[in-house]
Amino acid sequence: MKKVLLLLLAAGVAFYACKKDDAGSGNPETGTPVDVSNPNELTGAVKVFYGTNIKGAMPAATGATTPVLDADGSTVLAVNGRYAVITPYVSSGSVEGYYLQITGADSYFTIDYANPRGARKAPAGGKHSLFKETGEDNSDSLIVIKLPENATADTFCITYAAYDANHNVSNTASACIVVIPAGTSQDGQALVGTWAATREKYSNGDWENVITADSGYASFTCDADTLKQCTQGTGCHQMLAGVTEVLKSEITFQANATYNYIEEEKYTNLQRFHNPCANPVYTSSTEAYTETGGWSYNASTKKLVIVFDVDLSDDDYYYDIVNISVTELTADKMVLSNTANQYTAEYQKK
Repeated sequence: MKKVLLLLLAAGVAFYACKKDDAGSGNPETGTPVDVSNPNELTGAVKVFYGTNIKGAMPAATGATTPVLDADGSTVLAVNGRYAVITPYVSSGSVEGYYLQITGADSYFTIDYANPRGARKAPAGGKHSLFKETGEDNSDSLIVIKLPENATADTFCITYAAYDANHNVSNTASACIVVIPAGTSQDGQALVGTWAATREKYSNGDWENVITADSGYASFTCDADTLKQCTQGTGCHQMLAGVTEVLKSEITFQANATYNYIEEEKYTNLQRFHNPCANPVYTSSTEAYTETGGWSYNASTKKLVIVFDVDLSDDDYYYDIVNISVTELTADKMVLSNTANQYTAEYQKK
C-alpha cells in the first residue's frame, strides 16, 4: 500500500547524472564559505549535471542554421547544497547539449547529454507516495546546477546557449539564481515538522483512509488435515488468505531544507504448506520504506518543490525534481495535490 509519496512523484523528472565536473564544493579542508559574488570561485564549487568545465570564453553563436532559444530572464530560488534548475525554451532546431557560463567567470561548462549515464535503478517510491516517478526522463531539456552547501547568501547569473549535433551554436539566454541559506526561508516555516498522511483521493473520487487494512481471500479445501488451494467446486471454502496493513505514512520537513519520508506496512499471510484445517496458521512481517531529499516552498505560488537525490557511487547519482501544489495549509493540516495524475493527499501535523 506504499503510494502516498510515490503517487505525488508521478509528475517528477527522473535523472541519472555522471559527475564529469569534479571541482570541489567549497573548501572542505578549511570550511571556508564559497563566495557567490566571486564567479571563478563559484564555478569551481558548483556541479553542473553532464557538465565539463573548460577554460576560456563560451563559444559564440554560429549563424542562422542553429537552434534558437527563447529569451529567459528567469530568477530561480535555490537553497545551499541543493539544486538550481533552469528550463531552456527551444524555438527551433534540435539540441544535443548546452554551453553555460557563470557571469564574469573565466571558464564555462559544456553540458553533453550524450555522456554515458548510470545504469542503476532508483529506489522505488512508496505506494502512498505523492512524489511517484513516471519512468520518463526529461533531463535533456533541463540545466541542473548543484550548489555547494557553504555558499554565501547572494545572487549570481548565468548565460547559456544550445548546440546541435554539428556543434552549431544558438543565441544566448540568461537567468539569475538567488541562493538562500538552508532553513531560513520564512515561506517554508509553516511546513517544518512531521506530517502523517490521513486521507487520499483521485479526481472525481471519494476520500479514502491511508491508515487502513486490505484483505484478500482465496478458496481452500481440507486434505488430510492440511489446507490446499483449490478452484471453486465441491469442498472449496473461501478463507482469509492475507491482510496488508498500512501502519505509518509520514513526511518530516526539516528546517535545513531536507525531508524524510517513512512508510511502514504489516503483511499477514496464510501459511500455505502443512497448515492444519482446524487451526490455520498465519505468519506476519513488517516492512518499512524510507526516503530522503531536499525541499523548498513558495508561499505566493503555493508550490512545494521536492528534490529526491541519492548518491549511488562515486560517479553516478540519481535525483528527481517535482512540483506539488499545496492546496491547503494550516497549523495542523496540509493538503498536497499532484495535478499530473489527479491525486491528492491530506496530512495532519503531529
